[in-house]
Amino acid sequence: MELQIAGDGKPALPRRHEPDLAGLATFTLDPQGLIASWSVTATRLFGYPGPEVTGKHVCDVLMTSPGQRQLVDHALAEVAAGRVWTATAAGGNLGEGRFAMRCEPLAGLGGGLVIVQQVSPQPVPSWLNEAAARIGSTLDLTQTGIEVADSAVPGFADAAAGRSALQTSTIASLKNFADMTGGHAYYNNNDLAAGFKRAADDSSSYYLLGYYADHHDTKPGWRKLQVQVAHADVEVHARTGFLVTNATIDPALTRKADVDFALSSPFDSTGIPVTLEWQPATSDSDKKKPAFTLHVPATSVIDEADNNRFDIDFIAQTTKTGAPPANAAQTVKGAIPDSAMPKIKAEGMIYKNALQLLPGTYQVRFVVRDNLSGRIGSVTAPLTVN
Repeated sequence: MELQIAGDGKPALPRRHEPDLAGLATFTLDPQGLIASWSVTATRLFGYPGPEVTGKHVCDVLMTSPGQRQLVDHALAEVAAGRVWTATAAGGNLGEGRFAMRCEPLAGLGGGLVIVQQVSPQPVPSWLNEAAARIGSTLDLTQTGIEVADSAVPGFADAAAGRSALQTSTIASLKNFADMTGGHAYYNNNDLAAGFKRAADDSSSYYLLGYYADHHDTKPGWRKLQVQVAHADVEVHARTGFLVTNATIDPALTRKADVDFALSSPFDSTGIPVTLEWQPATSDSDKKKPAFTLHVPATSVIDEADNNRFDIDFIAQTTKTGAPPANAAQTVKGAIPDSAMPKIKAEGMIYKNALQLLPGTYQVRFVVRDNLSGRIGSVTAPLTVN
């Protein structure tokens, strides 16, 4: 701020300086997303010193959430094509609040320059209270007007600038997400009915396309997609790519993660209905072998479109106070003959087995995973072995 003097020698309305850019943090990324340089302002904003983060992937330092990795891959693809990318992000290791981000291509060097500014919602404006306090402090109305303007004008201007930056970055994020998923962004319009009608019209008729991915490319990251049509006057809406993760490249990672989560979750999984029946136990030296039967609807685990194939994991985990959990697992796969399908549909898939346990009181969780679809069901039951 600077105080201007009018021609009559009296103070005039204050004039604002240019916006203060001291709060902007910058760093650079190489084409793979590794942090190549880290500014002092980035250290001030995020708390990480340069030597600690240089050479690390930005998704291991700041953008640590799964959805943020997709944003980073899209940003790198945009700057590699020579375009500027903007978005608003929150969460991960960014810190409190929301952050407006801009990534610009580095001419001739590859990678991008990232500019970040925190755009958290503004606190309750104290300048209004200050302006109100100035009213009545003097009987000189001219002086009162000067004092009110001195406190209110810059505060209002700063608040308006902050809201404008937040709105701009939010709209940019919305447009980026819409472009990535083949959608259309609606903003600055209160006609919600028109937006919903457009979404319903677009969803009423569409083509479902698929292709076999190149499994020789084992590098995780963003894969670009482009749909071309023969008619020049056709407008195409389609997703611009998809994210390949380590779990996508190696389905066994997803399989193990799904089962581990189902076993440790405080809630049962409901993707596949599972019914449990305990059967009489038999003796085996000092241990007992309580038998069980699991019932699963055939339509939940059999792919009738693929020759009645099935590929199912059955897992049982027993827990007892003071003892580590014990797991037993078996994978069952094959194909059902067409002649047997009516009976299987009527009775369901039946899996029988037994546990081998010492006397005691247990909690047993059974997990069933359909490896063809990835759906999971689980059921938990108490068990007392005498």
